[in-house]
Amino acid sequence: MVVLTAALVLASGCTREVSEDQHNASEDSLNVVLIVLDALRADRLSLYGNPERTSPNIDQLAATGVVFEHAIAQAPWTPPSMATLFTGTYQSFHQVTHSAKEKGVYSVLGDRMVTLAELFQQRGYHTGAVSAQPWVAEATGFSQGFDDFVVFSGINDPFRTDKVMLDGLAWLNEKQTRAQKPTAPFFLYLHFINPHYPYAPPWPFDVGVGKAPERFAGGVSLEVLEDLGRPSPVAPAERDYLLSLYDSEIKYVDWWIGVLIRQLERRKILDKTLIVLTSDHGEAFYEHGRYGHVTTLYNEMLHIPLVLSHPKLFPKERRVAEPVGTVDLLPTIAALAGLEVPAACQGENLLAEPLRGHAYAEGNKLASFKLQTPDWSLIVEQSAGRVELYDSRADAGETTDLAPARPELVRDLTARAMAIRRSGEGPTSRGAQTELDEDVRKQLEALGYLD
Repeated sequence: MVVLTAALVLASGCTREVSEDQHNASEDSLNVVLIVLDALRADRLSLYGNPERTSPNIDQLAATGVVFEHAIAQAPWTPPSMATLFTGTYQSFHQVTHSAKEKGVYSVLGDRMVTLAELFQQRGYHTGAVSAQPWVAEATGFSQGFDDFVVFSGINDPFRTDKVMLDGLAWLNEKQTRAQKPTAPFFLYLHFINPHYPYAPPWPFDVGVGKAPERFAGGVSLEVLEDLGRPSPVAPAERDYLLSLYDSEIKYVDWWIGVLIRQLERRKILDKTLIVLTSDHGEAFYEHGRYGHVTTLYNEMLHIPLVLSHPKLFPKERRVAEPVGTVDLLPTIAALAGLEVPAACQGENLLAEPLRGHAYAEGNKLASFKLQTPDWSLIVEQSAGRVELYDSRADAGETTDLAPARPELVRDLTARAMAIRRSGEGPTSRGAQTELDEDVRKQLEALGYLD
């Protein structure tokens, strides 16, 4: 349990009063860098127990930070998950739910929602974003509140992570030399596509991957990945090979995070900057017979890293064991930066106590949901009429379904989950949709999202 002084705990929930002197940022205000590593499951970081040293620079961030050991993404794929992170609301509220492929119309973040970037912009911050994820772009509504928003195309470019970081650093240089508001604080959002498929770590991060098994002799294609396990099972060597590629991608993006740390130190602003590192969802490697993400709510798709790092606020590593969610990031960051939180926010300040003690997630098209507590993991597939219950402490891999033996507990947990869903229902819960241009469609097809 993290215990902080009253000076740090600025808000205990999603609403609070803001004094007059908090409305304008100053050079003493907190800078914030939000880093999202796409499709990064927590257990592949050395910070979370991977014996392979995949994340030395992320580990360095954690050394002066708070590590949330059981952070859960609120959706198993990018658009609804990032909408939750940006707005502090669940999918059933913001309604960024699914793509209507047959119509060529896609669910996007509507401008009725107040985003984290807008809160910073209203306070006088410089706000910038660099994204290598085509789902997170101006076309899909995620540029709200950003002064500058850059999206890199070229999903198959092995150096796309380099471009995101270098462009982000160039943006910082430009903000520090701008004549207008040169000392204003900044909010910078960096969205790296790594370690999302396609797994193509550049040299030297690909060293040690090993020889590809026979089924990958022609490359790691989506067709091969989706066919694995149907009908023949995935061989251990095949899964190990995929994980070695995935781990190498983590090492690659981790190296660039080290560059960011050193650049902030060189600019003498590291101790004035809150770094938030997380992911939008995890990645399955056939733990439940599935590859990738989107399709289920098991831990391999939802358990993600979450680190808040600041050398003065958190002089040494602290760990929080309670389940939390990315829905909680907006009110937490807002509390630290002195921002007013929108009344619609459904998250909580993670630095205030006590924490709620659970995390809630919703599946694609809102046809399923999950409630994670310290003791239990409940997954309900409404469309299939299926309920699963797992012992969170003894069965983190969610392999032994206890639902038939614990009907009363299932009813209690289901009622709690449904109460969370109902809290976001109302006349404002209307989704926005748009058509995507051909370039965005091609990028999403390369990532395996569109037919």
